[in-house]
Formats: sequence, C-alpha cells, structure tokens
Amino acid sequence: QKALLAACDEIHRDRFISNATWKTLATHYSEPQLIELSLLIGHYEMLAGFLNSAGVQLETLRDSSL
Repeated sequence: QKALLAACDEIHRDRFISNATWKTLATHYSEPQLIELSLLIGHYEMLAGFLNSAGVQLETLRDSSL
C-alpha cells in the first residue's frame, strides 16, 4: 500500500513514477496491472483537473443515520 500511495504522489508531483517505486510495485503486480495502475492514477488526475476547472462543487454529506 505504501508503494501505491508513493506512485500516486509521484505522478501527481512529478508526472512520473520513480524506478524505485516501480520496482517495488513490480514485486506485487504484473506488467498489465502496472499499466492499468498508471492509467487509473492518470485518469483521476485528469478528472480532478476537469472538476476543479469547471467549478464543480462538492456535495454536502448527509448523516446516514437519519
């Protein structure tokens, strides 16, 4: 999980997953999974950029016990 978070942080900050993080992830995930992970992180970066640019406001959470 630490390597997954590092990959997210690195893509957000540097637009690049470091070799050290990639090697750690490769011990747990196959190459297709690593590609999917990279694309998924990128997708959420793009979505966040769009939502921020479009001025979409967060919904207010309601108390689920009501």
